[in-house]
Amino acid sequence: MNNNLFPSMSTSCVSPLGFQAPGLGGTDTCQWSPEEEMFGMGADIGHLLGGLMGGCESGMGASQPWGPEKRPMPQSPAQAQQNFMSQIPSKYNPTATSDNRNCGPASLAMAMKTLGVTPPGVNGGSNPQQWINAVRQDMGAGSNQNSDTFLPQIQKGAQSAGLKSNVVHGISGVNSALQQGQPVLLCGDPSGYENKFSKSDYPRFNSGHWIMLNSEKNGQYVVSDPMCKSGPFTLNQKQIQQFMGHDDWNTGVALSKSSD
Repeated sequence: MNNNLFPSMSTSCVSPLGFQAPGLGGTDTCQWSPEEEMFGMGADIGHLLGGLMGGCESGMGASQPWGPEKRPMPQSPAQAQQNFMSQIPSKYNPTATSDNRNCGPASLAMAMKTLGVTPPGVNGGSNPQQWINAVRQDMGAGSNQNSDTFLPQIQKGAQSAGLKSNVVHGISGVNSALQQGQPVLLCGDPSGYENKFSKSDYPRFNSGHWIMLNSEKNGQYVVSDPMCKSGPFTLNQKQIQQFMGHDDWNTGVALSKSSD
């Protein structure tokens, strides 16, 4: 194991402080690099490193919640269903494999579909697994569905589809992005909410998992978790903070169209 301040890990999530959480089968990997931490220091550094990190930009800007080219984000689990994709076999992805680490590609694919963009080589009629496979390739993660994916790869995949990515920190950063109609991808530990579901609907694990947040209203967040066979659901702010705050990760990626 590399014990540098910002090590690259292959099987588990790594916090900004370099603490390794237990990696479990069927999960993805999230990683924060020194460059990503620097994005929080100001727009100038963010733009300087944007090309290196796959187009990440710092600063949320002063845009109105729904600009002329923005589409309203799903405000309920029912609305989020039309863009939902599971990483495991379900009615939302019948051709998925039962054991994979596709939560990063699946979460990014859902965000793309929600924003009205498609990954290169995919058409609107493609099935969910084709979306996930294409996004994984565009992220630079290869075709091995059991290989881990990292935060810089999320940014690279977003950029390949013409999206802007912005690293956000803490619940205030998440809320700010959601208020501007930007879906947010979070990596964290779902053990605090997985008991909402039966084991058949939500396989149990406790670390290194990507999810997508659609929107927030009155402290309730519409969540698209690709490990959940029953589709989108809601979590409260305490549950979101517990998920993203595991081992002080507290970092996510907000996505928006380049024209926004």
